[in-house]
Amino acid sequence: MQDAAYTEIVFFCMAVEILIFLKMRLGMYKLLYQRTFAYVLAFASLSMGLDFLIRFVNGPNGLFGPMANSLLHSFYFAVTLFFVFSWFRYAGYVLKLPFWNDHKRLALYGLPMMVALLLVVLSLWNGCVFYVDDFNIYHRNDLYFSIYLPVCMLYTVAGMVLALVKVVQKRNYAERPIYSSAASFGALSIVVIPLHVHFNGSLPIIPAGIMLSTIYSFLLAQAHLISVDPLTHLNNRNQLHQFLSSKMRKESGRKRLYLFVIDLDKFKQINDTYGHNEGDKALVLVAEVLKAVCGPRGCFIARFGGDEFNLVAELDDDSAANEICDAVQAELKKRVATFKFPLALSIGYADNVTGVETLPEFFARADKRLYEQKKLKAG
Repeated sequence: MQDAAYTEIVFFCMAVEILIFLKMRLGMYKLLYQRTFAYVLAFASLSMGLDFLIRFVNGPNGLFGPMANSLLHSFYFAVTLFFVFSWFRYAGYVLKLPFWNDHKRLALYGLPMMVALLLVVLSLWNGCVFYVDDFNIYHRNDLYFSIYLPVCMLYTVAGMVLALVKVVQKRNYAERPIYSSAASFGALSIVVIPLHVHFNGSLPIIPAGIMLSTIYSFLLAQAHLISVDPLTHLNNRNQLHQFLSSKMRKESGRKRLYLFVIDLDKFKQINDTYGHNEGDKALVLVAEVLKAVCGPRGCFIARFGGDEFNLVAELDDDSAANEICDAVQAELKKRVATFKFPLALSIGYADNVTGVETLPEFFARADKRLYEQKKLKAG
């Protein structure tokens, strides 16, 4: 009865993993991070399948002898190592860390995995990580607890910690769902792997944990798709309204809430003269300028639509707001020096001093300041 329940749970978990994998690979989900996540799902499904097969091979009544049992366990341990490392690499990609596609760095970070993998292979002869006795029963050995298990935990916890650092940063508002997905597996591993060891693999804890983690990650990835502007990867208009509305309802202490409206000058002329592809490059450049200047200052950055961008910041006074405007203009001037055509920005801002106005009124005051700046430029 227990074996039947175990089998049903593992098959269910595998089915969920395979369905999500097929959705990622064959559906409309073609972004690179989603394809990377699909490979994680493939390793997860293979790991679950091997975990299921082990139930029928291990023990005195196993289908095959000790050698086949040892080979299956070594394959399972190897796949699990590749699985946790691929998750670590996936976390590096979604967190925009430089190592995820750097083969030299990956080789360096993969050294613990390779050491653990070598020990797994050697276990077929010396049983240092695991061994199968004459009764065809699998046992863990000392190096399982001192090296193999810590290596698995290392990659999952490292990915979790790196992701949590990004999650708590205010400027990553729109990216939080995808960063949270990168953290979820590590958080679950801290609970699941010790439980699996405690119950000696008698319960399908790891398959269930992997399934829950990937479902959570998949759902967060879908939330990410509707939160981010696809061209610039900034927060979109919907996220801007949600964030600004929440900030307007809260007291911010001695600081004042500022809304910046940023407009790319003569954008229609750029599109008409140089083409929409070059216009998109100009928008991406502006987004990069805003990330470089305003991200470290803790500003919320969004693309409202077209050539309009927005910043939301809590500042001391207008002089701090003017300093941000000047820094943005200076950074843009530096970056367009080698650009194909001239680019210029107009920036207007307003502060929510009264704290009682509506969102449209707040935008209207910032827009008014923007058009005053445009009139000054036009002479």
